[in-house]
Amino acid sequence: MGQIEELENELSSIQAQVNNIQASLNKTRSMVSLIKQSQSSHVAQLQTQSRYMQQKQQPQQAQPQSQFNPQYQQVNPQPQIQQTPYQQVPTTPQYRQVQPQAQAQPQYQNVHPQYQQANQPYNQTQPRPAQATQYQQPVYRTVQPQQSNNRQVVVQPGAYNHAGSKPNTSESAESWIGKHLMSIMASVLIFVALILFASLIIPYLSDGIKITLMFTVSLGLSAFAYFMHRKKPDNTFYTALLACGIGCSYISILVTRISFEAIGDIGMYVLMLVWGIAVLFLARKENWLFQIISNAGFVISSIMAFGIDSEKLILPLLAYLIIMGGAHQFIFWKNSLQRKLQFGVNLAILAQYTAVLRVHFDGGAAYIIAFVIMSILALAAFLYFTFGDFICEKASSPYFALAGAATLAITYYGLMNGLGAPDMARVCGLLVIGVLAEVAMIMTDRKNPDNEDALFSLIWISIWFSIVAIIAFNYVETYYNTGIVYLLLAPLALWGIKSGNKCYKWQAFALAAVFALIEMWGGMTLIFSIMAFAYTVLVFVIEAFILNNTKELKLSYYIFTMVNLLIMMNAICGKYEIADDYRLVLMSVPAGLLNAAMMLIHFDRDNSGESDLSILKLLNAFNIIGMITGLYDMLSSDNAIAIGISLVFTVTLASINLKHHMEGKGEEKLYAGIKYGIILITALFCYDAKGYIASVVILAYAIVCIIIGFSKRFGAKELRVYGLILSMICVVKFIMIDTTYENTLGHALSFLISGILCFAISAIYNHFAKQDLTEDNNTADRSSSGQL
Repeated sequence: MGQIEELENELSSIQAQVNNIQASLNKTRSMVSLIKQSQSSHVAQLQTQSRYMQQKQQPQQAQPQSQFNPQYQQVNPQPQIQQTPYQQVPTTPQYRQVQPQAQAQPQYQNVHPQYQQANQPYNQTQPRPAQATQYQQPVYRTVQPQQSNNRQVVVQPGAYNHAGSKPNTSESAESWIGKHLMSIMASVLIFVALILFASLIIPYLSDGIKITLMFTVSLGLSAFAYFMHRKKPDNTFYTALLACGIGCSYISILVTRISFEAIGDIGMYVLMLVWGIAVLFLARKENWLFQIISNAGFVISSIMAFGIDSEKLILPLLAYLIIMGGAHQFIFWKNSLQRKLQFGVNLAILAQYTAVLRVHFDGGAAYIIAFVIMSILALAAFLYFTFGDFICEKASSPYFALAGAATLAITYYGLMNGLGAPDMARVCGLLVIGVLAEVAMIMTDRKNPDNEDALFSLIWISIWFSIVAIIAFNYVETYYNTGIVYLLLAPLALWGIKSGNKCYKWQAFALAAVFALIEMWGGMTLIFSIMAFAYTVLVFVIEAFILNNTKELKLSYYIFTMVNLLIMMNAICGKYEIADDYRLVLMSVPAGLLNAAMMLIHFDRDNSGESDLSILKLLNAFNIIGMITGLYDMLSSDNAIAIGISLVFTVTLASINLKHHMEGKGEEKLYAGIKYGIILITALFCYDAKGYIASVVILAYAIVCIIIGFSKRFGAKELRVYGLILSMICVVKFIMIDTTYENTLGHALSFLISGILCFAISAIYNHFAKQDLTEDNNTADRSSSGQL
């Protein structure tokens, strides 16, 4: 008997115990109710006796003693208590009635003492009725069940097939070691002993005798073990001995072919086929053991195929592999785990035989036919594990679907190689496999939204598409550079948007990024960059402005759009060979203006109108990067037009937040003043302005900062101090640097203008100081008037 039968017997025993305990509980309930009835009868008897004693104490109701005896017998009837149910309880806990001892005291001995004293004459003259002892309440004691190993054991007839079996975990492990492991070790030792004995006599035997002796011993051992196994199926020693004999038979076939070369390849595979059928016949009952044995022989025979060197053996050997694989799949189909494992073995053998044919042969009719058959088989397995849930429950498996896809790709490539098909056909075939897997995943998710294997399917399918893209870039680069991959990717992105499934959205985003990276590795083409930018803008507009419900995707696609815009502008410059001075401008200006547009249309707000601080910080960071890039373009360019474009671009970006700065605190106004000051100084430097001219312009800008700092609406002390410091620097620069002995009109005018500007600064401070004093006096007068 195998372990499964033992487990079934243990389950039956446990069920019997549960039923037995339930019956015991029912009988215990009935027994308790009977005890309660007896107690109630006893209480009634005591009450009756009490009333009787009260009547006796009344003088007017005194009667002869002989009259009470019949009344005593009438008011105290004997309760009819059946003892049989207590004696027939066979289960635990058992209650056994203990016979009460005869007592000399009357049944009403627990009555108040005065009643007992009053009844003394009656008790002495009148003996107690013989039936009074039967009213004594039965006394019960619990009989503990017999136990073994601290576990309650109730032996039911037929619960075990052989005596001595106990549902004990430790004993089951001990039994397994003793019956299974030791028998296997014994068979291995016996087999080694036979090999050692054979090594002593083999040198004195001919090849024919050796072969005969091998088959005789192995087949005889197998036959004996099989006969004993059928006779005593519970004895695992004979099962292990049978497995040993079967292994010896298989080794005998291999030795006959490899060592003695007494048979050819066809004969060897015929014998292996007979051997496999015999093992599968035995596998009907001993599934796991013989599945391992038969698959071991199956795998070894497929490995032997690496030695074939004749095209005539391609189809016969393939027929053998198909028959053996089909037989194994049929035998082990009922058990889901065994079915899937057998599928895995069969797919591995198909892939291995594909490698054999690719190594030894380049083509031919048999080669093509073999690959057509193997591709069909691999396709069937792949479709079963991808769409199997729509045929029968729990048939699909993403892990075996991946194995089926890999095997199908290998066999398909071998077929394309035999047919001499173009590279585009190979890439399309691999692409179709990925599309089928993606469709199956979508259908499975719609059928079962709680699919636990969805993430694994998503990962391996995404990796599959990435590998196909790499292959396409290497073999059909012309087609890949057209950007057609984004047309194929758009349905997946739109499906993710329609279904609202973030997994498909992120998958589409990741694949779009991978496709762009692959193209950048080899040099971005203009058409590809345009297709990538168009795809990104499409999805970005939908995610950011139509849906606007996922911040992470919104930001990711915005950044991806900026990157694709830069790549596209760089591709345009490379296509039309634009000079470097304008290249930087054409790359930075569109990206900066796009970011400025996002700030103006409040890209940072969600559907409810609330601003997201993280998005706003990102937009400001991009805006600062744009201004720095504009300044760099100005400094690195020698073309006046390019410098002008960069200047306008930089000022535009600096002015995006100008309103916010002016309405903010003093620190923000100071930041705005510093921004424009840096832009002004950079522009003067790029246009090679004279030192005295730059000083005059900067001094004029300082006066503007001071005036704005004094204004009532936008005034800020920080901005006034910044303007004052800037003006002082300009004055020092005039005196220390710009003063020369060259008596030119420009120098004279600059000094004159600078002096006037300095007087203007003084006048501005005096004006606002006087105005502040007047306001303070007016305030003080109003306060005094109010007090009076």
